[in-house]
Amino acid sequence: MASVPVSFSCHTEHDQDVLDWLAGLDAHGQNKSEAIRAAIRASWLTNSLTLGDVLNEIGEIKRLLRSGVVVQGGAAASPDQPEMSDEEKAAQAALDALDF
Repeated sequence: MASVPVSFSCHTEHDQDVLDWLAGLDAHGQNKSEAIRAAIRASWLTNSLTLGDVLNEIGEIKRLLRSGVVVQGGAAASPDQPEMSDEEKAAQAALDALDF
């Protein structure tokens, strides 16, 4: 079978961890293509929740809470409660996504 070159781009700030990882592979003489394929397969083939997923969701919750969002329980709103704002719904969705 023939090899097919594939490329992607990284942002110098948002993807610095990826760039550091790739530089580390170079420094240790490791095959970048092999390592990238292994990382993609590990991510793709495991549909389980990762620590990174949890930390990302916690970061989003912190951001929402800092913006003043207040989340009250996970139950449906009762008639005497006002409807949740879009930010409150986003915070609730972030909390619900942590269900594992």
